[in-house]
Amino acid sequence: MRALPDGCADVSSVERLWAREFRYDGPRQRYLARELDPDTLEPIVTADVWTDYLGDVAVLGFLFDQQDNEVRLTGYLPGISQTDVALADTYY
Repeated sequence: MRALPDGCADVSSVERLWAREFRYDGPRQRYLARELDPDTLEPIVTADVWTDYLGDVAVLGFLFDQQDNEVRLTGYLPGISQTDVALADTYY
């Protein structure tokens, strides 16, 4: 059951502005956050971002290119730094 905004009689009168999909591979090990097309609910392929976790802490953000090669985006040292892998910049 969905809650409808005030003044809406049914769900057909509501416009979908955005959509996201969240998946996981194993218990709190790897998560996918993917943007979806709001009209078709199909994945926008270039927007797949995976995050690896160590326990409850994010340690690496990455995506896969057209040849299924892993492309690292961001590395995390919780409480210490964040690294932009593409630019080789570390922020403390």
